[in-house]
Amino acid sequence: MKAKLFALALCAASAFCAEAGAQIIRDDELAKYAVEKYGEDWEEAATKIAAEHPLDANNAFTFTEVLQAPGMDANKIYDELQMWFTSTFVDSKSVIQTSEREHGLIIARGFISGTGGSVGAFTSVGISITPTIKVQIKDERIRVTYSVPFYIEVLGSYTEVLGSGILGDFGDVFYKTNVTLDKTFPFGEVSGFSKRARRRAYGRSLVMCNAYANVVLDKLDKVIKNGFDGSADEEW
Repeated sequence: MKAKLFALALCAASAFCAEAGAQIIRDDELAKYAVEKYGEDWEEAATKIAAEHPLDANNAFTFTEVLQAPGMDANKIYDELQMWFTSTFVDSKSVIQTSEREHGLIIARGFISGTGGSVGAFTSVGISITPTIKVQIKDERIRVTYSVPFYIEVLGSYTEVLGSGILGDFGDVFYKTNVTLDKTFPFGEVSGFSKRARRRAYGRSLVMCNAYANVVLDKLDKVIKNGFDGSADEEW
C-alpha cells in the first residue's frame, strides 16, 4: 500500500524525536504532537485516517514508502541505517529482528505503550502497539514498510492498570490479548463494556500509529541524506 501520509508533516515530526532510548519517540511527546495536529477528538481524526488508509489483506495498518538516497550505494546506505537501528532498538521490546547486508534487508520491531486506554466502573483497558519496520535497500534508494499488525490490549483493575500508569508496564492484570485492528474502531464495531470510551481509546491508538509511522520515515530519510550522526557531508 503506497503511503499518502495523513496530515502529519514529516519535517515537523522530527521535532519530537528522541535520539536515545529504545523508543523512537516518547509516548508523552507523541501524544502532545498528535493533539497539536488533530485536537483531542480522537474519533474524528481516526475516522479520517482510516478513510485514507484501509487495512491491508492481513488486517494490519501498513505504509510503504520509497525514500531516495542519491549517490549512495547499497553498502553505504546499509552501514548508516544499521548504526541508527542498533542505537535505537536496544531492549527486549524494541529489537532488530533481521539484519542482512547481502540481501539489503533490515527488520526491526518497535514498542509504544499506552497509545490508548479506557476506564470502566471496576476495570480499565490499556492499549499498546508493536510496529514492524522493514527496510529493503538498493543503490540510491530504500523501501520502508511500516506495519502495525494488532493492538496489545490489557484488562485489569482500575488501580492495577492506571496505578502503574497506562504509559508504562501494567503488572498484574486480568488478561492480556492481541486484538486485530479490524475488530476495533474505526475499522470495526466495538463490543463489550464502555463502548464510547473504548472508541476514543482505539481512535487515539490509530492516531498514534499514524504519527509513529511519520516519525520513522522522517528519521530514516534524515539518516540516508545526512548520515547517522548528521556529518555525512563534513570534511575531516
